[in-house]
Amino acid sequence: MEKMRVYFTKDGLESLEREIDEANTRALTAAIQVAESVQDERGDEYGNAGFMDGERVINMWAKKAKELIRLRNSATIVDPEPNDGTVKIGRLVAVREMFSGRGRAFRVGSFLVFEKRKMGKIPTFSYTAPLVAPLLGTEVGDEVEFCHANKNHHYKVIKIE
Repeated sequence: MEKMRVYFTKDGLESLEREIDEANTRALTAAIQVAESVQDERGDEYGNAGFMDGERVINMWAKKAKELIRLRNSATIVDPEPNDGTVKIGRLVAVREMFSGRGRAFRVGSFLVFEKRKMGKIPTFSYTAPLVAPLLGTEVGDEVEFCHANKNHHYKVIKIE
């Protein structure tokens, strides 16, 4: 089976590492809580709600850490190259929705984007996002039409930085 290839910017990979650390920390914290609930003898492993809930939480965070580590191990780091005028990872892109005339700007990000959206800040979208994927490789002036969620979209690339 071929290894899945995913692309991350350096910053995106650092964010992925932080998410892995967070998942591992939460799994460890849950494991400590499970151990404490058993030590407190508030029941056994079958009748101890703290044990059962803790076990569920450990499994959830351990699974998340394992999935993120799998992504990290298949990641290829992409450094934003000098701007050659095409939409690609790391670029700031402005588009106009041709049906409504509404403009929007966004940064093309890594396979996973962990940053939280902030009011007034230009968002970062994964290169796999439905809005972004059809625009990859396009240039200023190009128009792209696609359908997503049963809705037709028609964008024109206005600016690439």
